[in-house]
Amino acid sequence: MGKTLKIRKLKPYEDSALYEAVLSGNKKLARKSVSIVWFTMGKGLEELDAIMPVDSTTIRRWVKAFNKRGDDFLKTASKLGRPRKADEMFEGAAMHALEKSPRLFGYDADQWSAKLLRENIRKFVDRDVSIRTVYSVMRRIKES
Repeated sequence: MGKTLKIRKLKPYEDSALYEAVLSGNKKLARKSVSIVWFTMGKGLEELDAIMPVDSTTIRRWVKAFNKRGDDFLKTASKLGRPRKADEMFEGAAMHALEKSPRLFGYDADQWSAKLLRENIRKFVDRDVSIRTVYSVMRRIKES
């Protein structure tokens, strides 16, 4: 195993910021904050890995980010990796279509299927996405 991961001492304002984040209602922010608080209380990575719904490598990354940037790492969580193929324009076109019947767009159907929605959006947005992406967009729209 590598070097032992240590966390620096919390500053008074960081302590309250972390507890506020836990109570914020944002699950991801709460997980990060709880991990940092418990780590400062002496829980090890293996113990946190067993009780948290995230991998210990993720917790290790959060602790390193906290050591480097303080409670600011909670606010400035930049997304890594490839950007979404279904951007705001795509999701907007999907939302617009889902509010109406497919018949208004000239389709012989009463309900939208992912395949039909993808076909319709291709006409308005110069983007080709997978059916799986369309399902994800439909789920996000339904949840909002």
